[in-house]
Amino acid sequence: MRPDRRQRGVTLTELMITVVIAALILTFAVPSFMEQIERQRLKSVHDELVAAMQLTRMETLSRNAPGFVKPGSNDSQTCYLLALNTSFTRTPPEGCDCGRPDNEAICLHAEAKLLGVVRVPRSTGVTVSLYKDGAPDFVYFNRASGGLEVLVNDFGQTKPTEYGFRIKGSRGGEILMMMGVAGRPSSCQVGGTNLGLKQCP
Repeated sequence: MRPDRRQRGVTLTELMITVVIAALILTFAVPSFMEQIERQRLKSVHDELVAAMQLTRMETLSRNAPGFVKPGSNDSQTCYLLALNTSFTRTPPEGCDCGRPDNEAICLHAEAKLLGVVRVPRSTGVTVSLYKDGAPDFVYFNRASGGLEVLVNDFGQTKPTEYGFRIKGSRGGEILMMMGVAGRPSSCQVGGTNLGLKQCP
């Protein structure tokens, strides 16, 4: 007797079942993967902001010059400029704007010593905003104590203040990063997304 040499293939039913199973796996895996990407982006922006604020405070104390944090933005990004004012005044150096196009100088004034710029492209789905409406446009680190202060009038009077940022992702993750009046950072997570931080009260 001659052996049956016909090859057994995949039936249409088996193929359809395989496609359905693959689609179900992707349906559950892709959102989880996207949430993981967002968590990493939120943490990255948060860590960069914390490091930049700590650097500014340290440089303020070591160089005995007021350090400034000043937000900016343009159509493609939000940004935060960190600089020293070497004229020792309590106002940001004139002509400093991190929202300028990349090929233009960020600070145009000789009194400004740029320490860094934190840039958050809008295309990442992560946005950074001030921690509350009505927060001051800029704050500075006191060159003697390292604490945060804000101007209260045109005569140079100041008061201690806290300052912070809300770092939000497009999929619901959010970090609140605050700098207390002593100029030291603390962070917490808002909502149920697990970002490895304590829950905000």
